[in-house]
Amino acid sequence: MAKMGKMGKMKLAEILVIGWNLRNFPDLL
Repeated sequence: MAKMGKMGKMKLAEILVIGWNLRNFPDLL
């Protein structure tokens, strides 16, 4: 359970970082 929770948080952080990059640096795509 704890491992799954950690994986979920890492995935959430990854999504947040990607969203932040898309919002601030759309030209990178």
